[in-house]
Amino acid sequence: MTRNVLLHLVDSQVLFKGYSTRALNAHYGLDTALMSALEAPFVPNSPASSDPLAAVRDVLTSSLGLAPALVADADCSAAARVSEVVGTRGCRLAACAIAATVRQTEKTTQGQEKELVFGLDGSLVEFYPRFEQRVRDALVEILGEEDAKRVKIALAKDGSGVGAALCAQAAAAMESKGATTVRKD
Repeated sequence: MTRNVLLHLVDSQVLFKGYSTRALNAHYGLDTALMSALEAPFVPNSPASSDPLAAVRDVLTSSLGLAPALVADADCSAAARVSEVVGTRGCRLAACAIAATVRQTEKTTQGQEKELVFGLDGSLVEFYPRFEQRVRDALVEILGEEDAKRVKIALAKDGSGVGAALCAQAAAAMESKGATTVRKD
């Protein structure tokens, strides 16, 4: 999504003097690691926060192959802001899934005020600037402050493998109780 917004701004002659690069034009050519690098310099106390525009310019020129002469200060600010907006959108979507699970869990726990732990996996959760804080802010908006305080976010290592194992275990348990398995032949 970030790549598409940046390309739209390039096509509109708003960014990079209207010039694009092969890397920016490539599908999936801009990943979350690059988005993180665009945002990180604007995070207080980050190593690059002493000169955030220079840090963003370096990311744009080295990762996307843009000529330094094409990248103005306003382009750096715009690229970082686009990345922030799209990243915040992702955090809010993650918060919606967590909030829905909290609400569903409340129905089965008869209002017990337990802490609810959510294990999130991936480098996005681990390294993306302010990811957890943005998720928490959205949870407060959706659930209210009291319910949001009950949510604990933990980093789950190898979440895909654990999730696959849990699915296999649930399928085996259902099968042992007589549930039929749908097979594709």
